[in-house]
Amino acid sequence: MTTADALTLRNLTAGYNGIAAIRDVDLVVHAGELVTLLGPNGAGKTTTLLTVCGVVSPMHGEVLLGGQRVPAGRPHVLARRGLGHVPENRGLFFELTAAQNMRLATKSKVEVDRVLELFPALPALMGRRAGVLSGGEQQMLAIARALARRPRVLMVDELSLGLAPLVVQSLLASLRNAVDDDGIAVLLIEQHIELALGAADRAYVLNHGRIALEGSAESLKNERALIESSYLGDLDEVVS
Repeated sequence: MTTADALTLRNLTAGYNGIAAIRDVDLVVHAGELVTLLGPNGAGKTTTLLTVCGVVSPMHGEVLLGGQRVPAGRPHVLARRGLGHVPENRGLFFELTAAQNMRLATKSKVEVDRVLELFPALPALMGRRAGVLSGGEQQMLAIARALARRPRVLMVDELSLGLAPLVVQSLLASLRNAVDDDGIAVLLIEQHIELALGAADRAYVLNHGRIALEGSAESLKNERALIESSYLGDLDEVVS
């Protein structure tokens, strides 16, 4: 794992209609690192990702991609600069086949073949429309399509949503391989705490729009009470 900062959030506050959904968030993802952002529903996790990709404008603070400040309101510019984003709804074109969805990311057969090696089950699905694939197959396709663009930073929102744990384990293993082999930085929103910490290098826990807890994934595996308290908002009682 390298030490270069691929993605940096500094004192970031953002929200909607003048109301902050996240406040003073500091977060770093290094190149060659998988970081998971945990937290209960409504904690501000998706808002964080939408602010990074320029859909939501910061009220305060800044986002840096590869050391350069991110321009708000210009997601297409960020994509060209190497930011990939798999949204909660996966962002697929359901009427197109899996192969056609992949070609929207790249026309390079070399790049497609490279990514398909990470997902051994995907080649057999390339002729099927994305809309008839299972949830796990759709998520696999969405991640593969994002990786085919060779992003410097990849953000994945709710990887496990609606999926069985065994499917999630397989997808996390593929993401872990992409991080280790290609040196990309991954920021992963995940509800399944144990599986996320098993694949991640580090973790942040977000609650009520603020970072409540952070540390190495290995250390946080042994601090389940702290994590659960962060989710419930009574961390101070456990620490004291």
